[in-house]
Amino acid sequence: QAYADIGNNTVKVVIDLRESDYMDSSALGMLLNMKKTLGSTVDSIRISNCQPQLKKILQISRFDKKFDID
Repeated sequence: QAYADIGNNTVKVVIDLRESDYMDSSALGMLLNMKKTLGSTVDSIRISNCQPQLKKILQISRFDKKFDID
């Protein structure tokens, strides 16, 4: 539901993980599902404000190849 209303006019989606300190496989799956659903609609999906431990999880899972991560 978080991204169900994103329309064709949206160019960029930013996922702010500022308040997250843990991510499990279901969260990774939700990110992949969002990428699959929005892939042709938006130009880029950025994951921002990652804690170091989350950034490491995303890099190990090779999400840095699918998303812009900072």
